[in-house]
Amino acid sequence: MTPYEETITINQFPSCGCGKQTRYMVAKDGELVGSCNKFLRCLTYDEQGEALKRSNSLLLDLLSLIHRDGGGHSLSVGLEQSIDEAKKTLYRWREAYDDLD
Repeated sequence: MTPYEETITINQFPSCGCGKQTRYMVAKDGELVGSCNKFLRCLTYDEQGEALKRSNSLLLDLLSLIHRDGGGHSLSVGLEQSIDEAKKTLYRWREAYDDLD
């Protein structure tokens, strides 16, 4: 039997990362994986958690650069207020830069 004659049923593949039944085959990192949608394989809950931790870390790093405090300000006043203040700071920097022109 050649590889072209071999039939693969969709049930031979593990479920999508979200836990739904595999309906499509999509490429991920150079190999075919099962997916519940035709565009990409969903992340598992562990992968979602890691992505969220990474995003939060990047956001806090950016805020600490804007506030020039190493992250203490965001922790003391809360994320929403820290973002609002960072926006105001960026607008002030932008205005100062525009005044140089």
